[in-house]
Amino acid sequence: MSTVTWLPRPVLMGAPVPQQYGAAENGVPFVMVRELANCDLWRVSLYPDGNPERAIESRAASERQAKRFIERWAAARTLEPRAPEKAKKADPAWAPRKPKGSDDRS
Repeated sequence: MSTVTWLPRPVLMGAPVPQQYGAAENGVPFVMVRELANCDLWRVSLYPDGNPERAIESRAASERQAKRFIERWAAARTLEPRAPEKAKKADPAWAPRKPKGSDDRS
């Protein structure tokens, strides 16, 4: 059914980030795997619809176990996650108010 493509970890400020993302066939990430702070468990965040705010959380004993869990879960399903929508810009009619007494300030 669906396969997971594990994306390479991006490098920020000279070091790789701790989380690794997995993408569906359409290239949209739908899973994140990262090590917990206590360094003995791994956190799996799965968002099948593409929205990270509605994630399914799980824990695994190792990175290999976490990735295998996701790959087996995705193999039994057809996934088509959508990229999350970007926030809309505010209407210019709703400009922020000037504070009182700001006319005499420079």
